[in-house]
Amino acid sequence: MEQIYSPSEVWDKTFSPTIIAKDVHTGITIYAVPEDCAFKSLTIYILCDGNVICEEEVLSADECEARLTEIYELYLTSNSYDNDTSLEQESINEREEELNQATIDFLSVAISSDDFNNYDADTFGEIIEDCKEHFLEYLARKHSINVYRPMFLEDTETGEDYFSETPYEDMVFEDEDNPIYK
Repeated sequence: MEQIYSPSEVWDKTFSPTIIAKDVHTGITIYAVPEDCAFKSLTIYILCDGNVICEEEVLSADECEARLTEIYELYLTSNSYDNDTSLEQESINEREEELNQATIDFLSVAISSDDFNNYDADTFGEIIEDCKEHFLEYLARKHSINVYRPMFLEDTETGEDYFSETPYEDMVFEDEDNPIYK
C-alpha cells in the first residue's frame, strides 16, 4: 500500500483531483476531488482497477480525516484485505454464503423438513458442504454449465494461484472417466 497523504493532510493539501492513496496489489486507488462551490467540500472516489466502487462527499476537515481513516482501514490494510486477494476474497465469501443458503433451502424441500432451516454447522455442515460440492460439480461436468463460484485455483504449470469466477472449466479432475459425468 502506498499512502501518499495521511487522512489528516488531505483536506488542506487537495486543490485539484489528487491521488491520495493506492495499492498496486489490489488495484485500489483513492482520489480526492475538490468541489467548486461556495464552501469547500471534497469528493472521495475509491476505484478498483479503474472502476469507481464508492464515492463520498466530505464537508469538513474533521469529517474528511474520520472518513479517510475508515476508508484506508477498509480498503488498504492487510487486516481487512489479504495482499492482492481482497476484493476477490470478499466475492468468494459472499457467494459461498449464497450457495450454502441455497443448499439448505434445497435440502429442506427435498427431505420435507425444517431441520436444515435451523442450520447447525456441527450437525448438518458436512451434509450441506457435500451436497453443494457434488451438485455444482455435476452441473459443470455433466451439463457443461458455467457455475458462478468464485475461487482461487492453482495453475498446474506455474504453481501460482489465480482467481476464477467459473472455476470448474479450469479444474482437472482425477475421475475423468466417472460415468455420472458423461
